[in-house]
Amino acid sequence: MIFAHIFSTMKFEDLQAINTVYTGGWYRRGKDDTSNGHLSLCRSVKDIETDSARVILDNFVVSGESDDDIIQVSSNEINKFAVCDVAISGTKRVIIGNPTADKKIFVDIESNGLHMRVDASGVHGNVVADTWFGGCSWSVDERYFCYVAQPFVATEASKAAKPKPEITSTKSVQDTKFDYGGGDWGEKYVNVSQFVICVLDTTTGQVRTVPGIDTENGCPGQPVFVSRGSRCGIVYTYWSTRPRRMGILMCYHRKCGLHHVDLTSFLTNASLDSASESHTGGAAEGTKLTHTCITPDIALARSARFNNSRDESSGCLVFLGRTAPMQTHNGCWQLFAVDVGTAVGGAEVQFSLPRVTVDLVSVPDSRGGSMQFPGLFCDQLPRRCFVADYVIAMNTAWGSSDAAIVVAVGECCRNHITRLTCLLSILPQDSCVAAKGSQFASCSVVEAVGYGSTSASDIVFVTSRPNCPLQFGIYTHQFAPAHTGSSNVRLTTPRGHEDTVLQHGCVISSKHVHVVSTVSTVKADSIGKSVGEHISGVQNKVKNLQWTVLQFSEEVPGDQGSGPVPFEAIVVNPATDAEGAGAGALPVVMVPHGGPHSVFTTNFTTIAPYAYLALELHACVVLVNYRGSVGFGDASVGCLPGHIGERDLSDVLCVMNHLKHDYTGNSYRNSVKLDFNRCCIVGGSHGGFLSATAIGKHPGLFKAAAMRNPVTNIPAMYTVSDIPGTIPTVRHCCYTSVRVIV
Repeated sequence: MIFAHIFSTMKFEDLQAINTVYTGGWYRRGKDDTSNGHLSLCRSVKDIETDSARVILDNFVVSGESDDDIIQVSSNEINKFAVCDVAISGTKRVIIGNPTADKKIFVDIESNGLHMRVDASGVHGNVVADTWFGGCSWSVDERYFCYVAQPFVATEASKAAKPKPEITSTKSVQDTKFDYGGGDWGEKYVNVSQFVICVLDTTTGQVRTVPGIDTENGCPGQPVFVSRGSRCGIVYTYWSTRPRRMGILMCYHRKCGLHHVDLTSFLTNASLDSASESHTGGAAEGTKLTHTCITPDIALARSARFNNSRDESSGCLVFLGRTAPMQTHNGCWQLFAVDVGTAVGGAEVQFSLPRVTVDLVSVPDSRGGSMQFPGLFCDQLPRRCFVADYVIAMNTAWGSSDAAIVVAVGECCRNHITRLTCLLSILPQDSCVAAKGSQFASCSVVEAVGYGSTSASDIVFVTSRPNCPLQFGIYTHQFAPAHTGSSNVRLTTPRGHEDTVLQHGCVISSKHVHVVSTVSTVKADSIGKSVGEHISGVQNKVKNLQWTVLQFSEEVPGDQGSGPVPFEAIVVNPATDAEGAGAGALPVVMVPHGGPHSVFTTNFTTIAPYAYLALELHACVVLVNYRGSVGFGDASVGCLPGHIGERDLSDVLCVMNHLKHDYTGNSYRNSVKLDFNRCCIVGGSHGGFLSATAIGKHPGLFKAAAMRNPVTNIPAMYTVSDIPGTIPTVRHCCYTSVRVIV
């Protein structure tokens, strides 16, 4: 198998350099001290020897204005931790461990040099560490910390100690036979059907679960503290469990909304005044909490983030959503904003009606040869995203690239978006970037921290490209307040980066970009070298790879004149010298992605296996983002259902024909020549289906094909798949036209 060959050629030390950044934590030593602070980066590294992920926490100290003043002080594996989070002030940290051998779950609280350990085993089960259901948040005063966990399940010993409850229901087994709300969530949530939101009091060590959530019809997750005046509560995402739970990962069309619960009385009653009281427990007696949906007229609402500013006049909640249901399993999102205040007398928190600040984009404008903003295509908002009262930093797929953007979300702001291409300046020079501009390299916001409208804010980010591993940086800017009445906010950009101006934005002055060293002191046990050395080694191996992004567009029949739908392909091949020597004609590997509504980006983490394939097989690897991919506008996603096996395959063949014309026997791109007599196609999931379709319909084009978990039996997926909800979105496709011979 080709992919087995890919990983057999990637040595253990090479895999150590392919990092996936989960979260970051940044705080300054002083609000107005932009040159001194502490940075934490949590990243995952593949360990092929144990077939597991090594989660590593790197800590850096920033002590000056230059890049040399950023020093890494520690690097530790934290696989045994589910949550490790630092408050924005930098004075508190919460660490929640995975269950120990005796099934204990410990919560460690560090505050101003003091340490407290709490056993939360009697309150909840395993903590949810991912970003789909999971999430954590600090209250504005940093006393309370909320997170998500599985419910507590009593042991046999504890069950025996409690009296058996009286049976009051006469419902028979037959009555519940078709209760589709039961079962588990499937895939990595096998045997997991429900979650609870937990609140930790970092002063007393008390851990409790938030009561009153309707667990009969839905499931909570992604909590965030929302505070105004003397009121403190939580907004969380609530997923409907009807008609079934199974099938949630990558199924963004599952019905969900935002709910709010005021915890002011709950937290007050839960405060412990004496050390003799228990550190764990359930709901306080007499505490009745009301859970209210704040997005009743929005079909999908998730990933809420709140500007927990101490400025009581600037409460703003933002979230991803869709006014109408999503007809595909993934697609373009709207960004909503809600003003948060208190009623007269401060008796309760009040939410304004949600307003759209970034709307759907059907077909992006491509005038001038560069694709403009294609709409929002992202998994989540950064956990901390506010850089000013009404300005956020976030990420989106922008064609075949990951893009960092800033968005004004004030009352009069709509589609005020700026792409931060200036962040790519930390990448080393590259021939593709020099020829095409920096628009095709990838950049993502890890964390954004604002310090009020009069102070500069910081953005922790990561950049990469197919021939350069992840590079981290800190971007310091001062952002305009962009209050709700600001209807004419203008953008000024650093000299030399005028291309970042796309629409009205919010940046008013540029200060500096720090480059964070990727050198790590973590030891790879089997070889005794630092991860930093491996990163340098991998960079030396891939730095001479050539890559480019090919751009295409195609009219969609019956699309009512919305314009040609764009699609792209990423081409990666070994470098040749000026005369084209040292290569000969390269074999071609065509790779359509799975999904189908996903995308290949130039992020090194995504590209790395294919970069190694290009190097080790001395081949040209072509990653095709056909129509139906995310990152190219809503029309691109919507044009594929009902035409699967037609439009997506047509785009793969279109890219092949372009390569044959421009890459064979001429001097295009450093005299690279391609041998289409040695062409194969590789894909997984929906990409595997396209590979099967390609060799079935066009057997003469490909000499070989490799299909990983291909989609070849749609009817069976209704009954055996963990994602049955995706099937209706493609039920009018042409899967039946392909026969796969095993």
